[in-house]
Amino acid sequence: MWVPKSEEELRAALEAGSVRETSTLDFKRELPTPGRNKELAKDICAMTVDGGVLVYGVGGEDPTRPTTPYPISLLGAAERVDQVAQAAIFEPPVIEITDVASGEGEGLGYLIVVVPASPRAPHMVIVDGENRYWGRGATGNRALSEREVAMLYQRRQRWEADRGELLDAI
Repeated sequence: MWVPKSEEELRAALEAGSVRETSTLDFKRELPTPGRNKELAKDICAMTVDGGVLVYGVGGEDPTRPTTPYPISLLGAAERVDQVAQAAIFEPPVIEITDVASGEGEGLGYLIVVVPASPRAPHMVIVDGENRYWGRGATGNRALSEREVAMLYQRRQRWEADRGELLDAI
């Protein structure tokens, strides 16, 4: 899973045309406005199924093939993402948030949100009465079907049983 570590690395990948949205990599020009926290929660939830990376501050005309850096204000951005993950999603997933500074100005940069595959997936968006489970398709989010949710609960039970067997073997 590619996680950009610097503005130079990100810009080089954009210039080379080697980045593209996938089921585990999503680019956003900016964070959703504060009144649209549900969209942010959907993005995080969708990545919990198989894991993935959200990169904020990158966009372009084709949303699946970003070409242009648009550094965002990093002031309070990581805290907001963390608060949404903790308050708008049940169970709150584990996420890792990193700032990548931009040379375009003080406090500007890119927000990288790494969402590891969650052993507790599926996670539900609960803000605004959403109460829906989300996953990723090839290039975007989609609501999970009842069958997919049931399969993920079965996976969760298998993983818990496997973990229990490993602990018993110690």
